Amino acid sequence: MIVVQKISLLLLLAAVGSCSNNKGNGNSTADANTDPNAVVLSGTIANAPAQGLVILEEIRQSQAVPVDTLAVTNNSFSQQVAISEPGFFRLNLYNQQYVTLVLGSEDVQITADMAAAPGNARVQGSTDTRYLDEINQLVQQSQQQVAALEQQFLQARQEGNSVRMKELEQQYLQGENSCANGSKPNCAAWKALLQPCMP
Repeated sequence: MIVVQKISLLLLLAAVGSCSNNKGNGNSTADANTDPNAVVLSGTIANAPAQGLVILEEIRQSQAVPVDTLAVTNNSFSQQVAISEPGFFRLNLYNQQYVTLVLGSEDVQITADMAAAPGNARVQGSTDTRYLDEINQLVQQSQQQVAALEQQFLQARQEGNSVRMKELEQQYLQGENSCANGSKPNCAAWKALLQPCMP
């Protein structure tokens, strides 16, 4: 749970900084809208159920707060939505799937399939959402690396192999040190995972 909280905080800081830089840069398609604080959400939802709602929700203090309901006709939607400030949002698809978005000043296109596994929706138009996806991938890679080291360490401890334990501890510390020196490409993800995995 601590790891998830650290990752969430890291992602929030990264996205808010990036969003703030994008707001008002003059490159947004939302500038053409009548409301300067609005973005257009459009897209398609394949295999959508006959009943249910598509709701844009803003993530505020770890809670999803409904912002607007999107009208879906013939499996597609396009709607202008007022955004008071850049931030984290999610598109709630019929309470079955959720698409995480970082919205600021760019119009966004979403392609989803209700028959596909959750998390497979495609988002275009939002630079910050793309950055968030990249961070998530780095976090997953780092989680796998740390979990693999931890598993090997526990096995070496069960076998009483102190030499192997020391080697694994050094590998873990090298990951930490390369972050401190800025030489690890996924430092943000590695730092988010820093916790004693070596007893």
